[in-house]
Amino acid sequence: MQANKKVPADVKRKVRKLAEMIHELRIGNQFNITKLTTIKSLCKEPEVAFSFVLYLAQLTQEKMNKLEQKHLSDERWLIHKEKVTQGICQLKKYLESSKAQDRENLRVAWRELKELQNDHHDQKWGSVRIIDSSETLLVENALECVLNPEQSSFWSYHVARQYAERYNPAYGTGLIPESAPLVEDIVNFWAEWYGISLTVE
Repeated sequence: MQANKKVPADVKRKVRKLAEMIHELRIGNQFNITKLTTIKSLCKEPEVAFSFVLYLAQLTQEKMNKLEQKHLSDERWLIHKEKVTQGICQLKKYLESSKAQDRENLRVAWRELKELQNDHHDQKWGSVRIIDSSETLLVENALECVLNPEQSSFWSYHVARQYAERYNPAYGTGLIPESAPLVEDIVNFWAEWYGISLTVE
């Protein structure tokens, strides 16, 4: 993606450090999710962040189309998938045009995704938003990243975290063995974006 552009040494180092985690995860090691905070520095430029979150949103959409949802009715799950498809279509359209109307359409798509999961339950420590689909939430946050370019590095990290973080009773929550293929997806984006040759076991 960044053909003929010299890649800074610190960028290569950061991408390779991310790549090293893949093998470690595959052999049973685990990492705190904060290992992904390097994404913030890789996404300092909004245009780069936008491409990154679009990439993860599209991968998530592919997974949704193959996923058998057990927590929602078939009808409700279909609505989630339809809204995700609409959101990604609007995201791509806006990134291609940068037109004000396409930005407004993107904002409408973001609101519709947010409204799908906008129930809250009051707990002792405050109100908690109820999330039925982490996939839908990821796409919602990808759209929010593009709608808030001044916070794009924060939202790109947040989307990457949602994409790769997993839970297993044996490991807890974080980057665990089940995260290996997801971290690999993240690394593949950066390797392609910067044209970095990586050998990942």
